Amino acid sequence: MVRTIATLAFFLCASMSASAGDHVRHCDAGEPHIRATAPVLAHALAEGVLESPTLEALVERIEASDLLVYLTFDRAMMPSIAGHITLMGSAGGRRYVRLSVNPRYDGRQRLAILGHELRHAVELADAEAVIDQPSLLSLYRRIGFRSGERAFESDAAIAAGRRVQDELARRQRAHPTGTH
Repeated sequence: MVRTIATLAFFLCASMSASAGDHVRHCDAGEPHIRATAPVLAHALAEGVLESPTLEALVERIEASDLLVYLTFDRAMMPSIAGHITLMGSAGGRRYVRLSVNPRYDGRQRLAILGHELRHAVELADAEAVIDQPSLLSLYRRIGFRSGERAFESDAAIAAGRRVQDELARRQRAHPTGTH
């Protein structure tokens, strides 16, 4: 798959974010739509996009949307929860999303979680009418299913996470000296 300018802008911002400590850094070159608050997340996603066509496609779709996605760790997550996405609000023609990852997971598991949660972000990107919690609930009642008292899931996000994990496993088998 051909790398887009948006994906390259993400890589540039990811490396800049890594040198900026734990603070989000905005990039002048294309203002990427995916921004990491932790350098390790920026590096993981940048590497994952190179190894997983699914991750690459998800990133490209988000970069073409009105979403701004902030990747962060949630250290208060229960061990059984790998990640979650939160619609924070909308303003100025943008919708703001926080994608939280449980820091207990790393390597291929972390990338599969990112793939799963980024698929949820794409679901939001595709549903431009989702601007608040009531419209978010309406969306997931339509496209997903309840997975807890206050949580929803979608088959597409489950499949995306599995696809990312499979792609990374195949790549590792093909290149056993890789880092994942």
